[in-house]
Amino acid sequence: MATLLTSTQKAFIAATSTWLVVSFAANVCIIVVIMRMKKMRTVTNMFLGNLALTDIILIAFAIPLQLHDVTHSNNYYESSTECRVVMSLPLLCITCSIYTMVALAEERYRAIVLQPPRLMTTRVAMTTLFFSWCAALVVCLTTFLQYNTRTAQHGNVTFNLCTNVMPYAFRLTHGVVVLCVSYIIPQVSCICNYCVQT
Repeated sequence: MATLLTSTQKAFIAATSTWLVVSFAANVCIIVVIMRMKKMRTVTNMFLGNLALTDIILIAFAIPLQLHDVTHSNNYYESSTECRVVMSLPLLCITCSIYTMVALAEERYRAIVLQPPRLMTTRVAMTTLFFSWCAALVVCLTTFLQYNTRTAQHGNVTFNLCTNVMPYAFRLTHGVVVLCVSYIIPQVSCICNYCVQT
């Protein structure tokens, strides 16, 4: 049975969809400019291009699936794999973005503060980006593994949920570890680099 959307939900979907289209187009433009103009292929712009790529993945895959789940919360029709991807893909993209910003802060520190400047090479930048994606993948792997679909009953109605299936202690520990590894430690690193630059 189809669920009718309220006017608030329709307005939310329209506003979010507009925002997604504009964001997607802007990030694609960033990557196209970097790829097509040779003078734009600097180490700094490689990091900015990676930020645009993580945004594109988030905009194209994660947010639309999350939006669908918000507006159709009474039943989860997708597979357990989709449930896991929907819950872990945002963490992958955001963590990779944060690690890229840390690398960008380090690159700017080397170029601006150090005398003589010790510029990061393209090869080092590519290696850094590769390891940023690998580290982000490791961070989100536990999130991927802890979500699954389950069937719930409310009165005479049976419905499916995409939910965290791990015990509370594991979820709490996982949350603290992700907070430290994905946010606090990278933030402290960025702050240290930028404080030295000012």
